[in-house]
Amino acid sequence: MIDLQQAEKIADEHIASLNDPAPGYRYSRAKGVVVDSGWYFDYKILCNLNIPEEEQELFLGAFGFVVDKQTGHVRPVSAGAYADLGLSNNNDPNED
Repeated sequence: MIDLQQAEKIADEHIASLNDPAPGYRYSRAKGVVVDSGWYFDYKILCNLNIPEEEQELFLGAFGFVVDKQTGHVRPVSAGAYADLGLSNNNDPNED
């Protein structure tokens, strides 16, 4: 079974394997949240450009991903599948 520290390492490797979403932007991740199948991580997109937040690009895609606690495999989580994780609305990555 994979513990949180191992899941965070797998999550970091997953993030590092992704292509930048656009020039001047890069992927990051939020802290892991325990779910039934493992650990859920929000995708974060960080802007490396010196521009105001309201002028930054907006991106669509999977909310985040789960690192399976048994296998360590990474599974993307779409908007439709987010509710199936059993996380409260307070953890909804679309909420500010």
